[in-house]
Amino acid sequence: MRAVVVLPSIDVDYTRACLATARFVENVPVSTNYHGDTVIMNGRWEPGDVGPRDRLVAVYNTPRYNRGVAGSWNLGIEEALASEAEWLVLLSAAVRFGPPGGLDFLAALTDPNLEFPHGIPALEAGDGLGWHLIAFRRDLLLRVGYFDEMFLAYMEDIDYSRRIQLAYGVDSMAPGFVGPLWPKVPVDARLDSVAHGIKRGGVVIDFAGNERIYRAKWGGLSQHEVFDYPYNDPTLAGDFIGAYPMEAR
Repeated sequence: MRAVVVLPSIDVDYTRACLATARFVENVPVSTNYHGDTVIMNGRWEPGDVGPRDRLVAVYNTPRYNRGVAGSWNLGIEEALASEAEWLVLLSAAVRFGPPGGLDFLAALTDPNLEFPHGIPALEAGDGLGWHLIAFRRDLLLRVGYFDEMFLAYMEDIDYSRRIQLAYGVDSMAPGFVGPLWPKVPVDARLDSVAHGIKRGGVVIDFAGNERIYRAKWGGLSQHEVFDYPYNDPTLAGDFIGAYPMEAR
């Protein structure tokens, strides 16, 4: 199995602490001089190459040069699709792995007994890790597309979840729905903190602005959406991202 792990970084020391606990990469050089750089940390796959099994894409942001979480994750999608990886794993620098070093989560991706009750090929770390450690299979990426970078951070995950549900014909708010949307697996890991980008990275989030964008795009906030198409425009595909096109107004 090939997996691309994408790690957005806003605080290099915090990122280093995360990677020190990871076993899917070794001898990772972490510089304090990156300014918005994307680094393939443990080598690219070449045509016909069968390894390495997993590859880490670290996206080094700073308050001045900040692609944001969505933009960083999109670089991971690009790498996963270009390298024909089977899975993309989103990893937060807030994660601190136990002795398995994250290999328990990657192993779960190849579990022959892994089932997707709602047909959505995704897997999430349990025990409250959530989107700090979550994986999406290649076919989902091709079907749902990229993250919407209008959400610099926060609500980009909610937007993607909404688009996943629409793409797979799942309505988590429908009567009788039994969640979660995709399976969760126990992982030997913990969160060092939440919102470390704000606390440690100097990131300023326009939460009210995010909500305005989401309402415009889906007709209501999470669990109160009313649009089945972005901006209620059936000419826009579900993988549409960005502002409503001027020519459609």
